[in-house]
Order: sequence, then C-alpha cells, then structure tokens
Amino acid sequence: ISWDLSNHKNVAIYCRVSTAYETQEGSLDNQKIGLSEKVRNNPDWTLVRIYQDIQSGANTSRLEFERMMRDAYDHDFDLILVKSVSCQSRNTADLIATINKLHALGIAILFDKENIMSTDTKMRFLLEINGVFAQSESQAISENIKLGLKHLKKDGRSGLYRRKCLGYKHNE
Repeated sequence: ISWDLSNHKNVAIYCRVSTAYETQEGSLDNQKIGLSEKVRNNPDWTLVRIYQDIQSGANTSRLEFERMMRDAYDHDFDLILVKSVSCQSRNTADLIATINKLHALGIAILFDKENIMSTDTKMRFLLEINGVFAQSESQAISENIKLGLKHLKKDGRSGLYRRKCLGYKHNE
C-alpha cells in the first residue's frame, strides 16, 4: 500500500522499548535509525523531533510520549512515524484515544511495520485489531513473569538473590 503523504511536511518520530536492557537499547537505536532514514528518503518531509521512551507501553504516562502530545497541541508537526502499533501503545483504549486526539488536531500516525495510516478509515479496524494483539501480548508476558516468580518463590529460590550483595556472606 502506498500512501499520499506529500502534504505532511513536519514529521516527528516516536520510539519506545520496555526496558533499559542492552538488547532493548539496540532496538531503540534501530527504531531511530530506520525511521530517520525513512524521513530522509522523502524529500517532502522535514524531521522535527525524535521522542523516545524506555518504559512500558501499557499506559500513556510516559515522559516523552506526554511531551510529544503537548507538542502536538502546539502543532509542531503533522505526522508521527512509529515503528509499530505495539511501540505506540499496548493498551487498545489508550491507542484509540491517542489516535482520536491527534486526528482532531489534524495529525496522522504512520505505523511503519504494519503500513497503516491512522487517518485511513478503511484501515481503522485493522489498526484496532493490531492494538488488541499488542495488549494481549503484553498481558501474556506479564502473566508469564508473575507465574515464573511464583514458582521460584514456591521452590525457595529467587532471581533477586543470585547477584553478589556487598557486605554480606551467602549461606544456606
């Protein structure tokens, strides 16, 4: 699918990863590099700002996300590039509310991986389905982590106490 984006001149990029682990930091860099290259390759676009969060996508209380939304109300840009729906949000209600707020401001979001433009009414259902999948995946990961910690606790083990703790000796 090819979108007519020639009327979108000022572009913002939003990148997000869940944790500060080294592998995730690499993902954050890859998002910035890939999306910046996409802007550079479109002569009608000007990169205004890159926003990046290292925080869960389960809510919108993310520092850079909130800054991006404030800048949207100031009409600093008219298109936001995001790698994927799951990078934008892992909460379907928040995703749709954000899209609606931005739409009212005349700002579109292009989800690069899914190739979905938020302003395309024909793709809106597909966008919502992707949001549901992202939320479901987040919930499944959370449940798996909780279950794993519960089993470790039940077995008398904990990943929290495997690292060295200065000033103490390890014993049974």
